Amino acid sequence: MNLGIFEKSIVMIAYGEILLTHSEVFHKSKEYLLKELDRLDMQQLKEKLSLEQFDDVMTRKALLLEKIEQKPIAYHLDTIV
Repeated sequence: MNLGIFEKSIVMIAYGEILLTHSEVFHKSKEYLLKELDRLDMQQLKEKLSLEQFDDVMTRKALLLEKIEQKPIAYHLDTIV
């Protein structure tokens, strides 16, 4: 099994969940996260994971995408808490 796609999906989702703990999200961090989540090959993930694992990844990704849009954007790193 090629763990690359699985590892990348877990890392990107965890990264996004960490970003959600901040009061604001740096605009470049948000751009990077959204780009990388969009690039994930969900069909390949579906083939490699159990149904339960795939559903978990999809649920976490959907929740992350919803919540990241609600976060205020910071354009200067020194303003992020």
